[in-house]
Amino acid sequence: MAEREITEEQVKLILRRPIGAPQPGNRPDTLELRGMLGNRTLKVWVDSVDVERVVSLAWKDERR
Repeated sequence: MAEREITEEQVKLILRRPIGAPQPGNRPDTLELRGMLGNRTLKVWVDSVDVERVVSLAWKDERR
């Protein structure tokens, strides 16, 4: 998170109020949540059973 300059509070905000419905993640058994923070979109991948467990995260404009 520190490497991508993403705070724990920003992640919690996305988990509480994602934009739209969760989408299938980029790995099996994960979901992708998205949210706007300022003018950037943060993508958060969570466990599909335990949605409080963050698997990965990135800004939408980052290459993965």
